[in-house]
Amino acid sequence: AVQLTRGVFGSPDTDFTVFVTPGIVITISFSQSIGLTAVAFVIEKRTKTLGRLWAAGVSPAEAMAGQLLAQLLVLCTQVSMMLIVAVGLFHIPMNENIVLVIALVLLMGVVGMSYGLVIAAKAESEVEAIQFAMASLFPSMLLSGVIWPVEAIPYPLRWVSYILPTMWASESMRSMCLRGWPLSAFHVYMGFVAIVAFLTVLLVVGTMLLRNRR
Repeated sequence: AVQLTRGVFGSPDTDFTVFVTPGIVITISFSQSIGLTAVAFVIEKRTKTLGRLWAAGVSPAEAMAGQLLAQLLVLCTQVSMMLIVAVGLFHIPMNENIVLVIALVLLMGVVGMSYGLVIAAKAESEVEAIQFAMASLFPSMLLSGVIWPVEAIPYPLRWVSYILPTMWASESMRSMCLRGWPLSAFHVYMGFVAIVAFLTVLLVVGTMLLRNRR
């Protein structure tokens, strides 16, 4: 006869809310940062502030770094509020990984800000920037394992999931919070590796786009 015993990791009483909340936190950090940074940067373009920066000798990389640092305080406030709600209201366990969780969510927000700067480099108005940002929201929610596991996504779309930074970050946060896995676990450290890789690519692309528009 088959005997079912208690699992090594996680809790047998985990419900759907606890499963979804880590992914929702990652998605909100990513999507909110996109819209906030994209709109702010487009406003600077429309008001000719960006042109004055070029005239003053500011490089595209310095302009992007300035935008990221300016929005970082807002991001830290958002992340603090989201984690307080996740732990206080939805009772998400942190399993002594609180520092890694905060670092992961902050990095995901920085990726969102970088993506917002890439959008702003191409968008000509705030409305266009918001449309680009909204177009990125639904794939990041539906295909990144936030609402249902990636294994439940059909195969043609599952390959799209693997190129989304939110998928790796959601799985990493879920592994730390619900399973208590350390940084050495594959599903945990791959979240950080994927975020750093996407961040590097977005910063390079954003710098190139801004350099071409000078």
